[in-house]
Amino acid sequence: MSCSKLFSGDLPELTYEVIKYLQNDHSTLHSCILVNRFWCRLTIPLLWENPFSISTRKYKFIIDIYLHNSKTKLNVYNINNNLLPSNSTLFNHLNFLKYLNTFEFITSVNEWKILTLKNKHLNSSISDICLLLFKMFIENEVNLHTLEIENSLANEYSSRYLEYYNFSNTLNTIIFYFIDLKVIINQVKVFEQLNVLESVHIVYCSSLNDSFIQQIITLTKPFKLKSLFMGEILQIESIQLLLQKSGDYLENIGFGFCISLEQLIELITKYCKNIKFLDLGTIKNPIIYLIVSIIENIKQKLNHLTIHILDENSQDILINKSLIDQRGQRDLYDLKDEVEEFKLYNIRVRRWNNLFFISNIYNFLKEVD
Repeated sequence: MSCSKLFSGDLPELTYEVIKYLQNDHSTLHSCILVNRFWCRLTIPLLWENPFSISTRKYKFIIDIYLHNSKTKLNVYNINNNLLPSNSTLFNHLNFLKYLNTFEFITSVNEWKILTLKNKHLNSSISDICLLLFKMFIENEVNLHTLEIENSLANEYSSRYLEYYNFSNTLNTIIFYFIDLKVIINQVKVFEQLNVLESVHIVYCSSLNDSFIQQIITLTKPFKLKSLFMGEILQIESIQLLLQKSGDYLENIGFGFCISLEQLIELITKYCKNIKFLDLGTIKNPIIYLIVSIIENIKQKLNHLTIHILDENSQDILINKSLIDQRGQRDLYDLKDEVEEFKLYNIRVRRWNNLFFISNIYNFLKEVD
């Protein structure tokens, strides 16, 4: 009886929760569309929340659907109307868009053009198509929850998108990943308009310098920086200002090279009380007392610690998981006596080669977030 109600639509809230549980299982969601019209209406929005994600792999279909409702504008961008399917769509798919990764978006457009060129002539450039789609997003006021600005290829489009689109009451998360921050420095003021923004992630971006940080610290609203990963730190004074502004929100932090490691560790200890993921980078001469101090200060929250060291005398670290790379030496995992000693402190040691995913910090943060 309950099952029949679930399928018939008599229990809409429960049915939606069941389907939403399958949100990342695209194959099963496509099957749900075929159950009946009610299930189709619930499933289609979930499938189109993040259409450009790599896992979907249906680039041509996605772009065709989006461009279908803008045929009158296609000639302006040298796109032939005949390239698109003639049948009408039942849904306004743009209304369902909630997650946008700029690199995946540009990759999808590129794949669409390649597939289209197999049988048709297409004069428009990748830039033309991307610009048209971005304008469509803006004009339709899509309700984005997460904007991931990834890779330098996306710089031009990302800066335009930040400048022209009104995110004020929808955007919850922004991720800057491997981009040049100087491209968006003039759009920093946009953060003042984001009323529901809960987290900003800056992951290995260039131009994280005094000019950019000065723009951030002049914001009147809190800058909720949740993740900060840097390849190198050359201006410790600027980083201090950034940590003063956003240290309370930081949960994930890592760095490669720092000209003043002791000072940086002291700043993290002073301003960042909620760190869950900490990558201390490469430490040639471990400053044990500072490392112990920072871990002791945040041990209630800390779940992941990565240390790249040459010294073997760093066993007394009280955390749940310890990721220690001893370059040029044996893997700590193979030192059985040491592994057993770590267990006494509830520390799980794992083989370094099995932790290669840490190098892709972007995906790892998604996993632990």
